[in-house]
Amino acid sequence: MPSSTQVETDLTPLPALQSPPKRRMVRYRPTEALGTRFPAMHLVRSSWFCRVIARSTAFLMVVFLLAAIYVPWQQTSRCEGVVTARNPNERRQVFLSTAKGIIAEQKPGLQEGSHVDAGETIMVLDTLAKDQIELIQSQQKQLEDKKSFTRSQLDFAVTQVENTEESGRQMIRATQAEIDAAHAKWESAEAEVEAQLARLAQAEFDVNAYEPLAGKTVSIQKYQQAINDEIVEAKKLTRAERAKDEAANFLEAKRRDLDSKRQEIDKKVSEARQKVDEYRNKLADIEKESQDISVKLGELERLRIVSPTSGRVQSILGQVGKAVDVKDMLFELIPDTDDLWVELSVRGMDQPLIQNGDKVRLQFEGWPAIQFVGWPSVAKGTFGGVVNAINPADDGTGNFKIFVGPDPDDPAKEKWPDRRYLRQGVRANAWVILDSVPLGFEIWRQLNGFPPTRAGAGPDGGKSKEVKAPKLK
Repeated sequence: MPSSTQVETDLTPLPALQSPPKRRMVRYRPTEALGTRFPAMHLVRSSWFCRVIARSTAFLMVVFLLAAIYVPWQQTSRCEGVVTARNPNERRQVFLSTAKGIIAEQKPGLQEGSHVDAGETIMVLDTLAKDQIELIQSQQKQLEDKKSFTRSQLDFAVTQVENTEESGRQMIRATQAEIDAAHAKWESAEAEVEAQLARLAQAEFDVNAYEPLAGKTVSIQKYQQAINDEIVEAKKLTRAERAKDEAANFLEAKRRDLDSKRQEIDKKVSEARQKVDEYRNKLADIEKESQDISVKLGELERLRIVSPTSGRVQSILGQVGKAVDVKDMLFELIPDTDDLWVELSVRGMDQPLIQNGDKVRLQFEGWPAIQFVGWPSVAKGTFGGVVNAINPADDGTGNFKIFVGPDPDDPAKEKWPDRRYLRQGVRANAWVILDSVPLGFEIWRQLNGFPPTRAGAGPDGGKSKEVKAPKLK
């Protein structure tokens, strides 16, 4: 059993524990002195490194909670697409053969990737039949001569109609004049009959008046003279009535003659007009044949294939000496243009959230970029865009097309690459900028698989911004 002096000696502080350490973490180090002094604590001790990690983790958790509450996060709708020309006439163009023939010539030195100018002849076709153009031109000349002859016949027939109508009018006027004269003669004869009736009545009155007085107050000679006058007046009346009947018959004959002449004139005019219609139908048939010949000749004259715009040849499918049919592909041309935009495909779930005028960040393939989805302002190598148009219907697969042009108000002030780097067909990744929300809300949304939200995107709000249509160059 140790003595008290020995126990006191054992309980005296160790020299290493008498002076406090300069750093706080020193007392927790697993030193040999600490283990000798406190054996149990030495067994459950924690290293200083673990404590640093634990405190750092706790600090980071507090920072993350604060960030989830206060740090903003920019919601975006990611989509993909390709670069294309704004003007449809400046997009990829495929040239087809306009007629049957054989490729006779093509531009010297033409190959895939060659540059051509507007109005430059690219290929020349030749007809399958020998001298086909000359034969069709000869047919066209014959039709023109036939047309001229038929037109002269038509003009003559029209003149005949006019002459027939004019001669008919003159004949009718002459006959009408005769009818008027005959009618006047009939009226004169009728008046003469009326007058003769009056004279006969007077003669009969005289005879009746002289008869009882004959041989008394009136001499026999006077009475006989009255009888003779009555007989004469009766004969005159008979002659007047006969003249009246003759005048009436003559008038009726003239009227029948007028009707006959009218029918004859109408028949002649009708025959002349039938001739006019016949020549007009012939002229119409000739015109139709001439048009058909002109169409064929026009098709043959389109054997020279000319580039409508400047650009580069993408592919050549027609070779010299190769026979081609109508609508066979000859070559493909990519027009030169700096007026580009991006055609993007958006999911139907995100389409209601996107409006005209929304800002877009674009990353083009082959262009180095660093994109921070939640903080577009710190992204590098991306370019600004703005939504110019949204298709009213889907593309058949439930996705919608949106068209994005350069953003003139891009805060980065970085213009899109020129056409040496940004060509039609280059793929692009895009992020349509939506609302800004707290980081914690975005994490909660992602964990629950909810779609992005947008203020005013309901049926009563979310009016699209008016974006002026870009001017086509």
